[in-house]
Amino acid sequence: MAYQKTSVPYEATNRFSKLFTDYAAQNPKLASFHSGWPDKESLNLLLERRMKEFSSAQREILCSVLDSGMKSGREHEAQFQNLSLLKNQNTFSVSCGHQLSVAGGPMYMAFKILSTIKLSQELKSMFPEKDFVPIFWMASEDHDLEEIQSFRFFSQAYRIEIKGEGAVGQLSCEGIENQLLEIKDFPAEMASAYQSSNSLAEASRNWLNHYFGKYGILILEPDNKELKACFLPEMLAEIEGNQVQFAIEKQTAALELLGYEAQIHARDLNLFYLGEGIRTRLVRDENGISCHDGSLKWSLEETRKYFQNHPEQLSPNVCLRPSYSQKVLPDLAFIGGPAEISYWLQLKPVFDNAGIPFPILVPRFSAMVVSSSRASKLEKLGFKPEDLFTDESVLRRKLALGEDDFSLPELQLVYSTLLEKAASTDSTLVPALQAEIVRMEKMAEGMQKRIRKAAEQKEELRIKQLLGILEYFLPGGGLLERSESWLSQVSQDPQWLDKVLETINPLEMAFAILLQGESKNL
Repeated sequence: MAYQKTSVPYEATNRFSKLFTDYAAQNPKLASFHSGWPDKESLNLLLERRMKEFSSAQREILCSVLDSGMKSGREHEAQFQNLSLLKNQNTFSVSCGHQLSVAGGPMYMAFKILSTIKLSQELKSMFPEKDFVPIFWMASEDHDLEEIQSFRFFSQAYRIEIKGEGAVGQLSCEGIENQLLEIKDFPAEMASAYQSSNSLAEASRNWLNHYFGKYGILILEPDNKELKACFLPEMLAEIEGNQVQFAIEKQTAALELLGYEAQIHARDLNLFYLGEGIRTRLVRDENGISCHDGSLKWSLEETRKYFQNHPEQLSPNVCLRPSYSQKVLPDLAFIGGPAEISYWLQLKPVFDNAGIPFPILVPRFSAMVVSSSRASKLEKLGFKPEDLFTDESVLRRKLALGEDDFSLPELQLVYSTLLEKAASTDSTLVPALQAEIVRMEKMAEGMQKRIRKAAEQKEELRIKQLLGILEYFLPGGGLLERSESWLSQVSQDPQWLDKVLETINPLEMAFAILLQGESKNL
């Protein structure tokens, strides 16, 4: 059974940054920080530019790299069909990216991929004379191993031991499959992706193909010499000077002037050196360029010559990775999470300086998935799922006192009347009366708290049930989609990805509550 969807403004959830919620609300003061809102007019303008500027040579390289990665035997016919389409000049892409995550990552990763797939389908309806394919940018060059080896499955936390250093995509899967199979009810299909003969990048490609390949998504690994060669002019320009840092700092200052907080901060040199078992920052000094750990040093001229021959050993950081992706992809739109959308808004001048089109930024689908059983429990307590975003203290009082919760407006009216009467009769009475009013207010507030506390004690069991539901849906105060694995959902319902895909409206920038089954009050 498909989900019933209720849309809630991002701002109403109190779980997203001001910069992101203002972008989603299309606040006009952010208009200069991107290339257009996610609408047909802006998409059409960018499409015209992309048709002129993405060359057949770039397209040939991209398709060759994609083709070379489609040899695992787990690919679906829809993927080969989309690759064939991408070879045509009339085909454009929608992309998303994510770091490698053992066991598929949290729920929002599936939401991001499905949003990319759905938008590519919607664009075909909007521009029927063109074709659009979804592309997943596999961020295999990240080196934050600690972050990617932990995950939650059916609300239980697990940590998988992974050996090695450097770019995570190059690391071995030795021992991972056996660790996953030790987890109760863990899907064998996911575990088998991590055979010891695979790298983490190969394993990720395997499960992406297995679960999402049927929708035609193409998987691109940017740790590739041919792709890096396409972006080499921009990387060499970064080595020559720090224009990227200046551009980002200027854009960031403009955002901060409007009251927003910066998501990222640029360095003097925004590149890493990538070698076997190593990914280390490059730094600039008076003698040229060197690795941050001191292992390698070059003069400026030596740096140019070396990386012209070895572009694959340069790795863009977060400040350059977006422009790298848009240099090698014929993207019309980029699907990003709240943090990604926020930091991409800091980057438009980097694109402008390099002459690379800035894509339309589309927030990924974000949702709270509510089972019929939990919806029923909420109903019995007198709440709807959207009520969960209300302050906990307010929910507790409402549960204890219902709609009979009270404040003290009547007393305030009495006090105001007394003060007016005293002032008009004998002004010397006012100070004494004011002091007496303060005493009475404190006494009334104290009694009010005692009544509320007594009411909450009376409803202790129901409040405990409410807090349990809150902790499930908002673990640690955050959204469940940021911690629980989407694999938990698929393990319970093999059609879950199909149901979510059907629900997504990719250009509706709002938070969604997905209710399973029927519920008379929802």
